Amino acid sequence: MEYSITIYFLLFMILACSGWIMEMILQVVQRHKIVNRGFLIGPYCPIYGFGGLFITLFLTQFKEHPILLFFMAVMVCGILEYLTSYFMEKIFHARWWDYSTKKFNLHGRICLGTVIPFGMM
Repeated sequence: MEYSITIYFLLFMILACSGWIMEMILQVVQRHKIVNRGFLIGPYCPIYGFGGLFITLFLTQFKEHPILLFFMAVMVCGILEYLTSYFMEKIFHARWWDYSTKKFNLHGRICLGTVIPFGMM
């Protein structure tokens, strides 16, 4: 099904804001304090919006095959997270996340413990 640009924009904003809220809650639970996890001004993390858009645009055709859809979503999210980390580090000379202490990580940019939940979402 094809949607209008307005629907895609709204989907992007809803997912970007939802991702920011999820990150804020996670930080409160882990660190017992509020930490703004976004790199922009405002309550949104664009990586969640782009991830949701990519999955909607490219993987909707696999909705009849949930296992294949899951693995493809893990791949899309993993590639997006890795490339985002890489380019943000090159452009801004900062690292917004580092999984180098986690098991099954790739250059500290992604790890199995994050891409699997992203694939499930």
